Amino acid sequence: MTTQAALRHDDEPATGMQARFAYAMRAKIRRRQTLHILLAEDDDSDVMLTECALDKTYIHHNLHRVKNGDEALQYLRREGTFAAATPPDLILLDLSLPAIDGFEVLAALTQEARFSQTPIIILTGAEHYRHLLNAHGLWLSDYLAKPCNPEKLLETFGKLHSPG
Repeated sequence: MTTQAALRHDDEPATGMQARFAYAMRAKIRRRQTLHILLAEDDDSDVMLTECALDKTYIHHNLHRVKNGDEALQYLRREGTFAAATPPDLILLDLSLPAIDGFEVLAALTQEARFSQTPIIILTGAEHYRHLLNAHGLWLSDYLAKPCNPEKLLETFGKLHSPG
C-alpha cells in the first residue's frame, strides 16, 4: 500500500509526493487547465471563506462541495449521484463532519491506493487533532486550523502548488 507523507512542518522540505503534485499543478496551470478541488465541509461560513480565499489565487479551479463524510466517500468513489463526478486534484477535508467524520474518511482513503497521490489538506478547529492524525498513521499533505483566514489558506495551498 502506498501512503502519502505524514504531516510536515513549515521548515521541512517538500516530500516526493508534494514535488510531484507541484509539478503536475504547474503543468495544469501552464495549460490553463482547471484544478478540481473537493471540499468536505458542513459549515456554510467556512465554505464561503474557502471560496473567497481560492478566488484570490491565480489558479483556475472548480470547487466541489460535499457536506458530510458519507458524501465525500461517495464523491471520491464516484457512487450514486456522484457517478459522473470529476476526480479531485486536491481534497480539503474538515475532520468534524456529520455522518462519517474526517478521521473515518482518511482511514478509508488510506485503504484505497488510487487516492495515495491525491493531496489532502485537513481543515479543523481543534489543534490536538494534528497529534491524533500522526499517532494513528493517517496520511495527509498539510493541516490548517480553523477558523482560518484567507491568507493562511493561500499560504498552505501555495506550499503544494506554487510555481517556480
